[in-house]
Amino acid sequence: MEAPSELISAHGHLPSGEDILGVIATVSYPEGLAEVAAKISERGISVLSGITITRPGEREAEMFLLLDVFGSGLTADQVIEELRALSSVSEVRELMRGARGLISDARAYMTTSITGLFGWLNRIFGTGGHAILFNIGEQAAKRLAEMLKEVYGLKGRRLVETFLAMNVALGYFTYEIVKYDEEKLEFVVRLFRNFECMSFAVKTDKPMSHLVRGALAGVFNLAYGKEFVVLERLCMAKGDECCEFVIEPKD
Repeated sequence: MEAPSELISAHGHLPSGEDILGVIATVSYPEGLAEVAAKISERGISVLSGITITRPGEREAEMFLLLDVFGSGLTADQVIEELRALSSVSEVRELMRGARGLISDARAYMTTSITGLFGWLNRIFGTGGHAILFNIGEQAAKRLAEMLKEVYGLKGRRLVETFLAMNVALGYFTYEIVKYDEEKLEFVVRLFRNFECMSFAVKTDKPMSHLVRGALAGVFNLAYGKEFVVLERLCMAKGDECCEFVIEPKD
């Protein structure tokens, strides 16, 4: 089993206020991918993270892009306008903007703080701490999924994969879809470099990704309008190569 390549690259420069722009672009497939890539390259824009979401037989794709516009001479608004003007792009929706240095520092601070919290909750509260983490993850994911659903009209698989892509952009993990059956509502998702489980220096004998397990339960609930059970079958905290989650409807 081979982990997907790292999607986040590091750059060092002083923040200028709006260096970083996160967008979702709906494009014709596959020609839209090439046209967007060509425009980004032409303008000297760096792609910090990029994920394309497609489905078999469909002629449209969703591109999640985290862009570093520093040095391009363009503002975030100008980048959005130029992407919208491309013939193969039907829609561009802004997700976020901000200073690159501040975003990187905040991400590093949050990751360090949260992983310390995981260990503390596990030591002090045991299974009670696991329930707390699950609930935190579930509620946080539901709030984000509600925004994606209401503001951008996302649903089903597009909602789920946009949620996962945003977490990739933040450096929390990379992912692989192993099974996605929307008829039976049976899903299997693998996470590589899962920040929650990489915090365990000493390997455990039980799966430990309770925050992410709750987050997956929350986003699938919003995507399909049903309650789901999420089982972590493989776990990096146990020494496995990845964290693998099986998601199925509650009986």
